[in-house]
Formats: sequence, structure tokens, C-alpha cells
Amino acid sequence: MSEVDDLLKELNYEFNKREFTIKCYINNLTSPVDRSLASAWLKKLAKSNSSLKEMSLRNDLARQLAKIVQVEKRLMPPFTMFPPVGPLQPCLCPSTTPVACPAATPAQKRSKPLLHKISRDGGAFLCGQPIPPCGVFCYVAVVGDEDNADTD
Repeated sequence: MSEVDDLLKELNYEFNKREFTIKCYINNLTSPVDRSLASAWLKKLAKSNSSLKEMSLRNDLARQLAKIVQVEKRLMPPFTMFPPVGPLQPCLCPSTTPVACPAATPAQKRSKPLLHKISRDGGAFLCGQPIPPCGVFCYVAVVGDEDNADTD
């Protein structure tokens, strides 16, 4: 076996251990939204194996997620949003990059958006929507007031 094959085998072994841990503890998360997000992240991480760099990042994220589901019992960034579309980015895992992600500054990571705080579902609907890694996300809702409806 070559050195690369050994490294691939080691990375996959480490991920499998983390995946098992996450699956064992995922039901301990207190929020159904958190359980859904954790499952989505686990699926994303399981598919992230296109390069050694991505696999290493995948393992770093899996290590973080495993620790969070075991200890915290609630998700923390970057797992509070659905995983990004496309390959994993280093800015998702602070321990692997010295540069902050422009799409998620530390101040933004610490507090939930106002819309999440005041929505009836705690932002569950919004969490299911695709969010660009950099740029703008817009959500518009139109609601009616039954008390002011015409009764003609």
C-alpha cells in the first residue's frame, strides 16, 4: 500500500468513528430542528471525500459536531444552519484556518437573527432554505389579517 492509501484509510477510519458517535448522540439534542440540522450535516460530511484536503476538513467538522452533540445537547455554529451546497470550505471550521470567513463573522455567529427570535417556528422554516455563503439572503412574507377581511 502506498502512503496516500494509508492516509485515506486513516482519514476514513477516523470519520467512521466520529459518524458512529454522532449517530449515537444525535437524539440527545433537545430541539427537533437541531436534530434535523445535525442529520443534514452528517449526510453532507459523509459525501465530502473528493480530496485529501476535503476529507481532512470533513474530519475536523465531524470532530466538532461529535463534541457538540455529546456535551452541549444543542447545536452551535456552523451547525446551526444547513450545510452549504458544494464542497466544504475551510471557513466552516475555525480550527483549520486562521482567516475568518467573510460570510460569518464572530459577531454574527453568536446571536440568532431577529427573524429567528420572533418567528413562531423559531426559524425552522428559514433553516431549510438555501443560504449563499457570501451575499444576501432575502425572505418576504405576506400575511393577511382575518379580522379586517371583507365579508361581502
